[in-house]
Amino acid sequence: MFSYGQQKNYHWYLKQALEFHTEDTKPQHISWDQLDATVLYFFSSAGSLTKFTFDWITHANTYSGCDHEVAVVDGKKLLMTPFRVMTVPPPMCAYSLEFTSPVSSLSFCQSENKMAVLLNNGDVATYIFDNKFDLQSDELQKGVTVQAAGGTGFKINSSLPKLSATFKLPEELSSCAYSVRHLNWLSQTLLCLFRSDDSGRSSLCVLSVDEQNSTLRLENEKNVDLVTATCTSKGRLVLQYNDGSVWVYTGNEYSAYQLGNGSNLVFPVACQSIQVCTFDDQEAVVGLSQRYRLFVNDKEIATNCTSFSIHDDFLLLTTHSHTIRCINRATPLNKLSSLSDGKTHIFDETVRRVERGSRIVTCVSDGTSVILQMPRGNLEGIHPRALVLSTVRKMLDRLAYKEAFLLMHRHRINMNLICDHDRKCFLQNVSLFIEQLQSTTYLNQFITDLHEEDVTQSMYTAFYCNRLKDVPPGQVLPNKVDTVCDALISSFQHLNSDKYLLCILTAHVRKSTPQLETALQLIKALKDTNKSEEALKYLAFLVDVNELYDVALGMYDFDLVLMVAEKSQKDPKEYLLFLNHVRKLESSYQKYTIDYHLKRYSKALSHISNCVPERFTELLSLVKEQRLYLEAMQILPSASQEREEVVLAFADYLQEKKRFEEAGVLYSQASYHQMAVSCFTESGSWQQAIISIQKLSLSSSKRLDLIQKLSEKLKLMRKYMDSATLLEVYAEQPEEAITTLIEGHLWEDSLRLIERYDRADFIETDWKPAVEECRQQLLSDISGNLTDLLSHKERFLVVLQTSKSKADLIGEEFRDVDADMYSDTSSMTGGSAASTTHTRSTGRTSKNQKKAQRKKWSLKEGSKFEDLALLNEMKKLIERVDKLRDEVRSLLLAMVKVNQLQAATQLQEVYSNALSSAIALVPQVWSSEVVDSSAQLTGENSTVNSILESMAKLNISNSTSNATASAAELEVKRPPIISSDSTWKLSLLQKLM
Repeated sequence: MFSYGQQKNYHWYLKQALEFHTEDTKPQHISWDQLDATVLYFFSSAGSLTKFTFDWITHANTYSGCDHEVAVVDGKKLLMTPFRVMTVPPPMCAYSLEFTSPVSSLSFCQSENKMAVLLNNGDVATYIFDNKFDLQSDELQKGVTVQAAGGTGFKINSSLPKLSATFKLPEELSSCAYSVRHLNWLSQTLLCLFRSDDSGRSSLCVLSVDEQNSTLRLENEKNVDLVTATCTSKGRLVLQYNDGSVWVYTGNEYSAYQLGNGSNLVFPVACQSIQVCTFDDQEAVVGLSQRYRLFVNDKEIATNCTSFSIHDDFLLLTTHSHTIRCINRATPLNKLSSLSDGKTHIFDETVRRVERGSRIVTCVSDGTSVILQMPRGNLEGIHPRALVLSTVRKMLDRLAYKEAFLLMHRHRINMNLICDHDRKCFLQNVSLFIEQLQSTTYLNQFITDLHEEDVTQSMYTAFYCNRLKDVPPGQVLPNKVDTVCDALISSFQHLNSDKYLLCILTAHVRKSTPQLETALQLIKALKDTNKSEEALKYLAFLVDVNELYDVALGMYDFDLVLMVAEKSQKDPKEYLLFLNHVRKLESSYQKYTIDYHLKRYSKALSHISNCVPERFTELLSLVKEQRLYLEAMQILPSASQEREEVVLAFADYLQEKKRFEEAGVLYSQASYHQMAVSCFTESGSWQQAIISIQKLSLSSSKRLDLIQKLSEKLKLMRKYMDSATLLEVYAEQPEEAITTLIEGHLWEDSLRLIERYDRADFIETDWKPAVEECRQQLLSDISGNLTDLLSHKERFLVVLQTSKSKADLIGEEFRDVDADMYSDTSSMTGGSAASTTHTRSTGRTSKNQKKAQRKKWSLKEGSKFEDLALLNEMKKLIERVDKLRDEVRSLLLAMVKVNQLQAATQLQEVYSNALSSAIALVPQVWSSEVVDSSAQLTGENSTVNSILESMAKLNISNSTSNATASAAELEVKRPPIISSDSTWKLSLLQKLM
């Protein structure tokens, strides 16, 4: 006899015992293969060489509704553990089966909860798993030995195997029992196994099962070159040959396994383990090769897979990167792609880290548990989040709220998923949810976990990727917490308000605006003192007791205040003196005092207004202190003296804040027209100022004095047209109006008044000299701006060329240095980098940051940021020249009207040349090299050398100390936009030109 053992967890297991009955087959010498530790060679006395290849197979029961038993072969014993109800690491087990001969192979039936065991002596024993066993029954004592628990009052929660029948292999097979292998229970009446003859050929043997007569009959035998096989729940046997081709045996017929496109399935390499499952209702064969390649049909989806298992909703697999992956079986086969080691996004729950070397033993196919075995042999049961969430979704779909809640509670799933999974359905079944949970503790936990976020679109978005497509727009709740709390409160009151009192209080407190007053009123309404004490104690647990005290005080109920105060840690000396004082006050003033104490100033104002005029001083003080001017104006009677005083106080406040126009309106409303005139004058609102002046009983001289002051203020604000209108219409001083218009360069309006009042003398004395002065000033400004622009341009080109030459020189030096040095020593970048100045400026606005950055720019030659300063100055000059269009056109029209054609022609020509120069200068200065210099230094085509070289160049450049340009630099490097509008030109002057 040859015995093959394996050691794990400090225990030697007898895995195979091969008996040789003839002299010719008895081995004289055995030898392990030097390259493959699973291959063993036997040399017989007859000179024949036999090759045995051993492989690991996990015997797990996958029948629907079973306890997911896993069997471990240990000589004559079969160690059994039902992993649905317990996790027992070998060599321990829940119970064991003991036989008269070593176990050779076993198989679990797919169509029934049964197991078949093949022994070395050729016997086949079948068992049925029965959960009606009594621990003291004879059948149990003879067939099963319970080890994990039993005999001392423990209850057996799992089903135990009951011997159903014992068979002998047919004579043609029993003579070569050692070569019989791969037992598969195909259906209730068919067993399949494989055998090898002396010539090395393998054949598939199909045996019919007659349990009543305990006989096995060979029905069919076919030569096959088999590697492995598996049964399906549909009674088919899927075979894989040595060449990787997959075949199917069904009802005495053999056929190649065909894919959806009609081609035969052939794995690229032979797989040591195969299983059949469905993806999106399409059947597929999953295979794992000896080199860790995982195939689904002919598609390779992983190259580092160490083990896999089939769950009802997922394909589970472990990888060499020490992760377990959960592939959703709802994914269509044509969308299965190669797996990456990382998560697809931050909320991806289909990937989980596991201990190094973990392998999947089995999984509870309709549950959440996955059993992993570590390299040292111990077991670990984990619950991948993907399996948990999938199970929770199924429970919620069938409205099993309690099961879902307990599962979520155990695995710390956010309770909002109960509502967010299907909000409309949940709101329709709130009463069912309450009736199932029953426990106030569970209900309170659910309520306190509520928040507005839709968890199906945040932390669990990977499992609700089609949520926005499937959910109708009306199902999204704008105020989820309030809506759910209202629905719960309604159901609590309908079912049993006394039983769910604490839950009702929790729902009131959990609302977006906590309804503490309502909660306190519920407690006060309780007739049972013990219940009210318990409820108040619970409410004080939910809410800060000081806040609760303030709410009770704000309800003006002193009995309730005392009840709450007793539950707090307050010293009676702190509140009794205040409460006794307040109780003596008149009702309205009492409420005012309480609201003022609680800093509820709007309510305090409404109560103190009922005490006017006796307590108007306190009202006005409150209004000024808390700036409740608008509320006071709305509360007080419109014609009352008190309201007028509030209006004056409001106007004074606005004047203090320099909101003169608004203050003037209020002064005017209170008939304080003198103050109104002063405020309107400061704001430049001359129309309203005139209205207030006319309401004052003033002499003509004083009225004229106010109008002239208002006119001067408008001039200071450069509102020359308004000032002239004021002087012409209300002061009746047309000469002053003409002078004001000329001063504001409003040539056409000034000519209109000259004609209207027949004052042609102003043309020679004031108008023409002002036009000429304006022309000379414009020519000077245009010439000066153009000169500065060209000067800055020349200097900028010099600076740019100098920086480029230095950067190229550094680049040449950089290329001579070993690039490996820069990989290992990141601080060596070819130059010193300027320190950043943004460490403490995170609170600044973007505008202030740009302003602070520009302060560093200096036009001084050789300064650090001279190039940026030049760009900034040239941009300002170009924009300044471009903005002169309207002023130049207005002046040209005025000059033409007085026949100054030559001077007008000169001005138009000078300004036109200046614009042309500015337009031509833009592409010369803001070239692509300057515009693109602030781009990122990295990219898909960048290398370490190119990045470091660019950074070295950047450090030599005077533009910036950062690899990425600042906001101010980006703005100044953006070319100025010059208007293409030429309507400012006069065509009559163009003809003269």
